[in-house]
Amino acid sequence: YLLLTPSQTKEASEKTRSPRDDSTQDNVWAKVNESVRQFVITKGALSFVLGGLVAATLFVLGIDCALVFGLLTFISNFIPNVGCIAAVLAPFPLVVFDPDLTIRVQILAFVLPFLIHFIMGNFVEPKALGDQLELHPVIVLLSLIFWALLWGIAGMILAVPIMAVVRIILKEVGQQPDASEARKIVDILENLAL
Repeated sequence: YLLLTPSQTKEASEKTRSPRDDSTQDNVWAKVNESVRQFVITKGALSFVLGGLVAATLFVLGIDCALVFGLLTFISNFIPNVGCIAAVLAPFPLVVFDPDLTIRVQILAFVLPFLIHFIMGNFVEPKALGDQLELHPVIVLLSLIFWALLWGIAGMILAVPIMAVVRIILKEVGQQPDASEARKIVDILENLAL
């Protein structure tokens, strides 16, 4: 099959597909497209609000480069679990080594962004995203580690959408009578049921 020319490959694949396969594939890709689009829009809006709140907080506290840290917060919020830590600790050198800032302001420069991240990450985002992705939190963390090892920062950003796409495709495949393995994998992704 791999030694066939492109035209022969297309002919061979067309012979093995039925018209029903095309509508099923279109349905699967429509679900994938809608799920990823909805995730990116919602996550983008929440990240924008989070970045704005952090930037405003740091600006009010008199921290230099508050807008830069707000932008960094916006970008890092797309990285689950790890992005929050990076965003909160990013202003560390400017805050700690600024002789004009009081101890109170230095502490607030870390505590307030942390609280904002905590509230957004544990209450607002789960409510806004809901069960839209239907992925177990441990699976999200494991996929984050896997894709980070494979592709670095880009993998960390793409980990959740990739796993959501995998879940959707496996769920559709799992509807076939002979696809018990796909159903088992979907059950693991959604419920971590081994």
